[in-house]
Amino acid sequence: MHEFLTVVTWLQNHSIVVVMTSFVVLAVWTYWPSNKAKIEDHGAIPLRDDGLGD
Repeated sequence: MHEFLTVVTWLQNHSIVVVMTSFVVLAVWTYWPSNKAKIEDHGAIPLRDDGLGD
């Protein structure tokens, strides 16, 4: 039980660091030049006319 409380206390004190690190890693991965074509393709999905829905 002591180990559990130690982990919970550590997470309470360092959660902002964990969240910010995750955000920065996700932002860097998203804007990395090799991912540009894939991201632009996903961004164009709502604009496609696939003939579905009507």
